[in-house]
Amino acid sequence: MHAVLFDIDGTLIRGEGMGRLALQRAFADTFDVEAVGREELVGIPFNGRSDPAIVADMASALGIAPESFAGMEPRFRESYIGHLRITVDESRTKRTLPGVVGLVEELHAADHVALGLLTGNIEAGARIKLQPFALNEFFSFGGFGDDGPERSNIAARAGERARDHAGREIPPEKVLVIGDTIHDVAAGRTHRFRTVAVTTGGVSEDELASAGPDRVFDDLSEAGGFPAWLRESFLGGTGN
Repeated sequence: MHAVLFDIDGTLIRGEGMGRLALQRAFADTFDVEAVGREELVGIPFNGRSDPAIVADMASALGIAPESFAGMEPRFRESYIGHLRITVDESRTKRTLPGVVGLVEELHAADHVALGLLTGNIEAGARIKLQPFALNEFFSFGGFGDDGPERSNIAARAGERARDHAGREIPPEKVLVIGDTIHDVAAGRTHRFRTVAVTTGGVSEDELASAGPDRVFDDLSEAGGFPAWLRESFLGGTGN
């Protein structure tokens, strides 16, 4: 049995700021502050980070104390989810990345593969982002931002849920993490999972290679060579 765990933003899809704008609008609504387009928020890095970590940085930049945010967190989350539905619907540039649809269809159909997500998005947000592309049906489990701010902990939970989904132990070397940042690679390597990085999120091949993944690919398409590598070097052509 094998497990394949996908990051979302920059790996499966490109959203071009859907999540960032939804978070800014949620801060504006919940805390009655000017947040949309604020320079301090625009500069906060998102790549490879979890929603809880990003939100904590945004709150700090807006001068919102942790205890004040904690008291308003349920309302903030509800606002964020509502705004994310709107920003996803409004986006005219959102798209799946090369090779993704065929690849997840193939893996989902394989009875020896547990197919899941490993993302910093909270699960509700992840599902909203994937819904326009009809990708949710392929991912019945995963590790999400709900599991905590640290990506290594999210990876651990994804691995545990892969085991539960499969109904058997899955050795670390038979778990593959696919992402577009050095943080995805580091999270996988922490647990001795195999890792693949793709440049579709905008991080250079050299930077991704510096994190030590098994391989770096331009994208997940047949033309780019990833599916062949997956079948031959990870799945090994067997159902074991």
